[in-house]
Amino acid sequence: MSIPLVIQTYDEVRRLAIAGSVVAAGDFRLKKLIEPLRKSAEKAPVFGKVADGIDKLVGSPEKETGPALLELGTLVNAILYTQGETGATGDITDLPAIDMGVRTSSQASARVLKPLMEALTTTGSGRLEIITEAHKRDAFRDLRLVNHALRALDDVYAEIADFVGDNVLPIYGKAIIPELRAAMKFPGKQGDARRLKLLYRLDPKGSRDLVEQAFADGSKELKVAALGCLGDSKEDLPHLLEQSSAKARDVRMAALQGLSKIHDDDLVVEVFTKALAGKDLEYVVHPASRLRNPKLLAWILESAKQQLADLFTCKEKDKLKAQLIRFNEFLPVFDSRTDPGTEAFIADCFARRAKMQMLKGDMISGADINATIASHMSVSKSPRLLELLAGEAMNLSPDLIQFGIAASMRNSTPAQAFDRFSPLLKVKIPEKGGKIKDDGVLRAIALRELLIDFRVDYHPYRWRRHYSSYLSDLDSPEIKPADLDPRWLDVAVAMADLDLVTSLIRPDHKASREFLAAKFQSVAAQKTVDIHTLSNIIDTMVRINHPHATDCWITAMQKATASKKPTYYGTYWLSRSVESLPVEAAAKIEALLPSLPERVIDEVLPHLQALKERATAAKK
Repeated sequence: MSIPLVIQTYDEVRRLAIAGSVVAAGDFRLKKLIEPLRKSAEKAPVFGKVADGIDKLVGSPEKETGPALLELGTLVNAILYTQGETGATGDITDLPAIDMGVRTSSQASARVLKPLMEALTTTGSGRLEIITEAHKRDAFRDLRLVNHALRALDDVYAEIADFVGDNVLPIYGKAIIPELRAAMKFPGKQGDARRLKLLYRLDPKGSRDLVEQAFADGSKELKVAALGCLGDSKEDLPHLLEQSSAKARDVRMAALQGLSKIHDDDLVVEVFTKALAGKDLEYVVHPASRLRNPKLLAWILESAKQQLADLFTCKEKDKLKAQLIRFNEFLPVFDSRTDPGTEAFIADCFARRAKMQMLKGDMISGADINATIASHMSVSKSPRLLELLAGEAMNLSPDLIQFGIAASMRNSTPAQAFDRFSPLLKVKIPEKGGKIKDDGVLRAIALRELLIDFRVDYHPYRWRRHYSSYLSDLDSPEIKPADLDPRWLDVAVAMADLDLVTSLIRPDHKASREFLAAKFQSVAAQKTVDIHTLSNIIDTMVRINHPHATDCWITAMQKATASKKPTYYGTYWLSRSVESLPVEAAAKIEALLPSLPERVIDEVLPHLQALKERATAAKK
């Protein structure tokens, strides 16, 4: 049988199907196949039927070529199908297997997989959120994503590449080492630096040769990554010491990070004392704060005391401004230190806060240094410093009282903290206006903002601080709403303060549950609906398993999509809430989908799928 003729006919039929059947009439390429096919029909009559089909097609009027082309194509496909072969020659052997390090794999749905693959392989905004959400849902356990994740190490958006390298790829374990090594290039770029760090994380000994090569042939990015792999052994000391004097600041700082792990070497102390006295102070203090060496500590204390004394004796304004900046940059060197010398020095600085407040500068003034000292004390692990700051809490200026309250909450019982500070909440805070000068109001604002900061699911993109311009920045201490006296929440509900209620709420608090439901109805009934506030209320309802959470979510989504000026972020945050709703909500949300815009459906579906998976797991 002359199968090549049939294959050629198939190719021509496919060409005409793409071009359109109207051009098939009189096609010369098909015509030249008729005669060879008729000769082949002498041995196999089926070829004659193919020739007849071609003859019919090329001779048909334009209006009749469609059915004729379909008939010929069906015949040719059927012939080729019958001539196919199954199986393969050769011996059967086991394929090599690699442990991917994933104990349980999963199969993501197409609706989840497609946008995730696009986020990993394309450019544009919004991709990081898709990737982080997928990681949160364990979608990367789908092994179809491994190669895409490996290529994402070179993503043009550094945050995506770093997130994938730090959080996603490690779940695949040592199985990805050959791929990582094969992709390494020298001198290399930032993507190669991420590969080197990941290789060292997965296999420190096996990747040592690449670390050494990075020092010899690598770019600045690779050298920085290689330095980040060192410091766990004194064998690394020569490399670290050599690079601590490199011309590139990034390389020097990476070397100091590694040296901060080697606590008992005089050469390391010499490097740090020189660096702390140099121009790179703000970059040096953090690694220096982790180095536990008595000689370095003695030098640090001597230098700090001299700088403090100079502040109060300096008579030149310009010189004082520079000294204030440098001293404020120097203070973080005491972070995480609890030795007696550090305690005594910080306490001395705190005792001089009134005098320090009088020092004026441009970028940094004495007030800023007081805030740095108080902030250090409020999160310190030193009981002495905590007790000292807590004892002075109510005597502190409005810009420092947050630190004192935080220290008091960590250093006393919940009831004692409530009895001491709750009267501040009774002070009326103006809703609008210019700069607030009343110390009592500022103290009330400080307490309120601190309580809001205790919210466990605080998100910087969603929360707005109305009075942030009056207050110093504060890193929230390790205090949760559950650690506070329950009466704080009673006061928040009585004040009808939504921000405080959502921060302090507890699942078993009936009054706050009723307040949330009433507040939702009030906001939803407004002519111009604030979707962000509704979303905030729903998130809080979800956290405490509020019985109305699902119905409120549906109402909010309907309001958001019915608005004349719908916002992307309004529906985005609502969509994120779906997978945290009760499993019974899946059916209601699925029934709602047909009434929503296509864009919103695409936002909701991945989270709805996660909710369904949770429901399935619950049944098992």
